[in-house]
Amino acid sequence: MEDYTLRAISSGEDAQGEVNVKVKYNGAKYIGKGMSTDIVEASINAYVHAVNKIVIMQFGGKK
Repeated sequence: MEDYTLRAISSGEDAQGEVNVKVKYNGAKYIGKGMSTDIVEASINAYVHAVNKIVIMQFGGKK
């Protein structure tokens, strides 16, 4: 993981947090985003989003 950012996109007790991650794999950079009221969940969603992009790019078109 090259970068991780967390920011609040709403306020209050049930505030939404947005996480952006930048992952480098085989020389390419992939960005993932996640949102949740739980920052751990938002972080996991962002990382999974980036990994899914890697899988699609690496294996999506191959049979």
